[in-house]
Amino acid sequence: MYTGKEQFITEQGQAAANVTDFWRWSGSNLLDNTYRGMLAEFLVARALNLDSIARAEWGLYDLLYGDTKIEVKSSAYVQAWEQKELYSPRFDIHVPVSEGKRQSDIYIFSLLNEKERDKVDPLDLNQWDFYIVKTSVIDSTFDMQKSVSLSLIEPIAIKVKFTGIKQAVDMIGAAAV
Repeated sequence: MYTGKEQFITEQGQAAANVTDFWRWSGSNLLDNTYRGMLAEFLVARALNLDSIARAEWGLYDLLYGDTKIEVKSSAYVQAWEQKELYSPRFDIHVPVSEGKRQSDIYIFSLLNEKERDKVDPLDLNQWDFYIVKTSVIDSTFDMQKSVSLSLIEPIAIKVKFTGIKQAVDMIGAAAV
């Protein structure tokens, strides 16, 4: 993994920028759907002490915690673009046709819950809620549905804050595998 201090070197051997410069340029809008999703994965990885392993793109699941495969999804009321009204949180749960079934043992639905644009701060962990559900419950409740609203997740999930993720995953994960 890069530290951020590594340099981009020109053909004349001079430092043009460092990796932190690139990260700042490319990923500073944490409300953006793509980066909010990666941030949610990072937060879950951090809570489970898995953040020393670099994120892999396009895996069958997002994290491997012991033998427990975890899929992390993200949504928010406030989006990166201008809105006339709050977004109604939805989460992607589609099943890749090539796989035929969901590959994880657990889903963690991560919601950036602040509803006021001028107060939303993805770095404030008090603004995040995490809904943890066994994949078998997702399968039996939603079958091949492609997305699901927060209101349908709430009754079947354990809701925790950041500091409760590990305990909930340990409890659910032991029963999931």
